[in-house]
Amino acid sequence: MASRRGSRKSYHPEEALEILQQQAKVLRDRRLGTQDIYYSPWLLEGSIGSETWVTSLPGSSESYTHSFDRSLADSSNLLDKHNEILLTSIQKFAILLRNGDITNSHMTHKRWNAILLSDINLASWVTLERERFQPELYGFKLVTEDDIQVFFKDFSQGGWTEVLQCKERIIAHFYDKVGCNIPLETLLASRDDLPHAFVDDVCHWLSDNNLYSLYGYKPTCISRTYLNREIGLPGTAGNPHLTAFLRQFEPSLAGLHLTPSVHNGIPSHRAKKFSSNISESDKRPSERTFTETVCAISELFKAHSYLPETIPEIYLDRNKIKKEFAPSFARGKHTPLIPLTIGMHALNQACRWVIEFGPAIVEATNFYTQAFLEIPSSATSRRDTIFKNTIDSWEYYDTGLAQRCPLTSALNITRLSHQSKYISTPQGTDMIRTLQAFIGACIVVIAILKPMRDREITKLPRNCLGLSSAGSELTHEQLKNGVFGINREITRAIPSIAARAIQLLQVLGTQTKKIFNDTSPHSDELFYFPLRGFTKPNQGIRHRIADCLDEFCNMIEIPLDKEGRRWYIRIHEMRKFFILISHRHGGDPLNQLLRHQAGHADPSYLESYTAPDVYDDDYVRYESECIDDKIIDLECGNLEGSENQGLVALYHAACKSLGVTSISSVPLDQAVRVLSEMRRDGRYTVITYSVRLDTFDGTIETMDFAIKYGEIKDAKFYEE
Repeated sequence: MASRRGSRKSYHPEEALEILQQQAKVLRDRRLGTQDIYYSPWLLEGSIGSETWVTSLPGSSESYTHSFDRSLADSSNLLDKHNEILLTSIQKFAILLRNGDITNSHMTHKRWNAILLSDINLASWVTLERERFQPELYGFKLVTEDDIQVFFKDFSQGGWTEVLQCKERIIAHFYDKVGCNIPLETLLASRDDLPHAFVDDVCHWLSDNNLYSLYGYKPTCISRTYLNREIGLPGTAGNPHLTAFLRQFEPSLAGLHLTPSVHNGIPSHRAKKFSSNISESDKRPSERTFTETVCAISELFKAHSYLPETIPEIYLDRNKIKKEFAPSFARGKHTPLIPLTIGMHALNQACRWVIEFGPAIVEATNFYTQAFLEIPSSATSRRDTIFKNTIDSWEYYDTGLAQRCPLTSALNITRLSHQSKYISTPQGTDMIRTLQAFIGACIVVIAILKPMRDREITKLPRNCLGLSSAGSELTHEQLKNGVFGINREITRAIPSIAARAIQLLQVLGTQTKKIFNDTSPHSDELFYFPLRGFTKPNQGIRHRIADCLDEFCNMIEIPLDKEGRRWYIRIHEMRKFFILISHRHGGDPLNQLLRHQAGHADPSYLESYTAPDVYDDDYVRYESECIDDKIIDLECGNLEGSENQGLVALYHAACKSLGVTSISSVPLDQAVRVLSEMRRDGRYTVITYSVRLDTFDGTIETMDFAIKYGEIKDAKFYEE
């Protein structure tokens, strides 16, 4: 199944209409008596009780496979005979949910899947108290409101890791395997600081049974496949609490970071520092995770009227529950602001890749895609021969030398592709990674010079580029502006370099579509390029885009910070970078252009886009996020109050407005909203300045903010 994270993002108009039409058809057939309540035309393979479902995806010819082969917390499997009632209850609920019987509306496939996964986790929780809940007879029926209250209390303290007693069950599992002399009760009492003797025994047992995943030939983390099969984990991605616990048994990963990027080989700037003493706040779920879990369970209980024998009649007041447990939420993080030096370096290098290397890379890619169409990926020697005989023939125009040069003189492309994980650099890379880096360069040029959201970019149609008397224009779907999930399209002028990047992507995509004779909707999108092995593209474009950005950041060798991390740029970070940096350097004369470029058609939005007197515009929101980060640093003692007296005054005023003694105790959105409102009311003003980051050895500058609250101001605040 897909990741647990759901999505509330809108569908494209045709996808939204397809869902509504499908739901209307189901309702019509039921009323006519030709189909029963569990009629599901979107279910292509499988039925109630099946191990696997294959479902259609709205607006796509692709399908999606769901597996119900899930290990549960009591070591049973959801497919076991005595869990049949749990399985069928979940599957019937899933059909009702997707058909719109429970929500009376449509939701994205991803969100539907996330709800389904959360309720499978709830089934796992039920099996922990099998004697009391008797799920083999009653499913979820015997769960009471008091039980759910206890559930949410535990969930607020540690998410699914706490609710499903993951750490306790992992320790008990390893205890049974190694036969340790230390009493189990002693181990459970020191879960996050286990005795070395026990840890050593477990590590030897894991190694002897080949239960470490490999990075190259080096064992790294415990096989999550094994843990999921034997323990029934809810997932470790993004869970520092569980990841830190497991790190005790992963000696080869000893180091600073909880999430070293196995794909990149270099930890990302988003990688969390490793600490054996994870703070209580890091163990707790975010507000979003908690809210989505409440919603998933609430939706399940709404099915009581359809499944009264297996679903309890419990009403959950989502707002009340959220308010009750709000103090326990992890605060989360804002979108980080790309440092000035890194952002401008990435943009400059991306322009070079588009202007100089782009044409040669596109030409070479189209050649190899066509040449390998009839040569299977397994015929590596035939492919390598073609590659070696042609790689030196691709040339680019070096603007500095004012002459044509072999592409390999700038990029040392030594092989066609490489399955081994390594860090690609200009001194050593392969053709596939060169293509990925070029795609990443195009994204950087487009995303920095035309502020757009992730999906607005990744779902651009190939025919998005137009020309007018004023120059090049980009037409794209405008998210967060539609009605009933249907969004409008807008057209905006773009710089010529961004237009050039789009043109090269158009040439690449058009030829790739022709070679594979592809008629899928994805084949008409701008970001349509061969997979590794120069095979037909698929629709997993979001992760492929992230991979391309990573390869580009490696190829231009973005400097590492003192902890060995690299800033792997993302689209939402580039949007924030553009809006804040452009406003800083252009000021008010640039405001109208920024508002127009960001895609606000309504006059009131146009007037408010960068003006600091409206709290919900992008510029003020991003600025307030940065100020909120500074306040948190102030609370943590990372900033000197004597040098930031304006910030201190703002901090106390914001705490008073929120009725708290600490900003870190309130959710991100609430803090940002109050800071933005205070900005709107003119209670404080902000200027920006450049500052050198001490987290890098070299000269890396970023933008910082100085505050003036009333007559109290920071040392860096100067009057213009």
